[in-house]
Parts: sequence; C-alpha cells; structure tokens
Amino acid sequence: MRHPNMTSILMTVEELAKYLKIKPDTIYKKVRRGELPALKLGKLVRFPKDLIDQWVIDQATRTMKDVKAAKKAVGAKVEEAFGEVKKTARTAGQLIDQVRHAPMNKKQDALNKGLKKLLKEVDQGIKKFTPKSPKARARRGASPKVVRKTKTAKSARAVKMTTAPEEHTSSGTPATLTH
Repeated sequence: MRHPNMTSILMTVEELAKYLKIKPDTIYKKVRRGELPALKLGKLVRFPKDLIDQWVIDQATRTMKDVKAAKKAVGAKVEEAFGEVKKTARTAGQLIDQVRHAPMNKKQDALNKGLKKLLKEVDQGIKKFTPKSPKARARRGASPKVVRKTKTAKSARAVKMTTAPEEHTSSGTPATLTH
C-alpha cells in the first residue's frame, strides 16, 4: 500500500483517468492508438507522470497552433471575399456612371446590360465561396450514362453501361452528351 504523502512516479489507468478527468476507456483507446506515453509491465499498463505532464503541454500547444492556423486560413478567405465584394462594388459604380451618362433613349438598355453583367459577377462570387456538398451534387440528378465498348470472352462487341463524370457548361448546367 502506498503512503498518502508520497507522489507516485507511475500512475495506473484509474489514477490517470482521475488526473486527466476522462474515462478509463478513453485512456485504453489512446494507449492502443499510441497517443499516450505508457509503459507495459507484463499485462499492466503504467503511465510516467512526468511524460503525461509533458504530453498535456504538447496537446495544448498543438491545439493552439491549430487554432492559429485556422484563424489565419479564415482571415485569408475573408480577405479574398472582401476583394470580391470590392470588385462587385466597382462594377456597380461603373454601371451607375454608364446609366447616368447614357443618352435618355439608351438609359434602359445601358441599365439592362449593366445589371446582367453585375448579376453574373455576383453569381460567380457566390459560387466561388459556396462549398459543394455531396448532398447538393446528388440533388442535381444522376450522371448521364455513357456507352463503352469492351471486350469479353463471349463477344468482342459487348457493351458496358457506366456512369460518367458530370460535365457542366459555363452557366453551371449539366452538359448533354452527343454521339
């Protein structure tokens, strides 16, 4: 039996679970994955307290580095999006100037042409920053089937149906296949 005033160099699974405030099952999983510094003494598993303390510090440091990297990545995306907004605002300003300086009988045409350009630019910006999820791709419909000729033992003219990667036109709509 251990003396209550002595600090143990090696901790058991239960002691480590209390120390880290996590379940013993989590400790076992981390040991199996090699994520925790552990000593195996026959069938027993023990944890050197000094190595566990260093592991905790390393985990906190790594987490802070991950947070900083994520902030940097988000900042870069925000800057990119801000650039797109500024570009669209310049286009809108140009449109206003064009309509303002157009002759009275051409104002409607200048406005329509400018709005089409502006809406196209906004749509491109939205597409640029919208992630494409698998569910969204599935909602668009199944990919067209392509007929390919393959050789088999029975016939050199056998035909195999396969799903082709979906091709899109510049407007974002699926392209049709022509034979």
